[in-house]
Amino acid sequence: MFPLGMVVFPGSRFTLRVFEGRYLELVEDCVDKELGFGVSLIAKGHEVGGGDERYEYGTLSRIVEIASIGAGKLMISCVGEKRFRVLEWIAENPYPMATIEFEEVKDIEDVESNQIDELKNILSRTADTVSELSGFRRQVQMGAGPEPTDQIYYLAENSYLGAYDKYQVLAAKSLKERFNLLSELLTEVDEMYEAELALRNQSN
Repeated sequence: MFPLGMVVFPGSRFTLRVFEGRYLELVEDCVDKELGFGVSLIAKGHEVGGGDERYEYGTLSRIVEIASIGAGKLMISCVGEKRFRVLEWIAENPYPMATIEFEEVKDIEDVESNQIDELKNILSRTADTVSELSGFRRQVQMGAGPEPTDQIYYLAENSYLGAYDKYQVLAAKSLKERFNLLSELLTEVDEMYEAELALRNQSN
């Protein structure tokens, strides 16, 4: 297990800089044994030094590329694969370990493509507002796998939500709940940035 201050979704591609001894050993074990590792969001504490508290849900991830960056440090490119729920945390030896079960929602027929399009429109509108506020355009890609589960994860990953809000999306008990939650969160963020832009325009 690799507790982090970020949320990884199935389908996420991410890069980690690894420098702490126990996590260097985790990477070595994953490569030697052809294993993945679990990423769980830290609830309290820090990524380095232990003593942190972790949330229940996470994502099994796989290392796809490793590069040495000097001084014994590594840069690893990874991809998220499956959502899991932690059943029990095991004493660290030498890195965090846990007993998990894979658990994904199954009610994919409850969310239709036109509903996914609504989320895409909200996110695109927010991106336009943020661009106008910052002067910088972040490219929001709308591609994802064919299933509603994949698309909702992809939109959450590429949203302007914070880590805990993203975790709530990951941990949702059904796809309908996940859709409704993401719709609510994206709308709140969109309204926040719209209000900020309106306030700035008034000041000008």
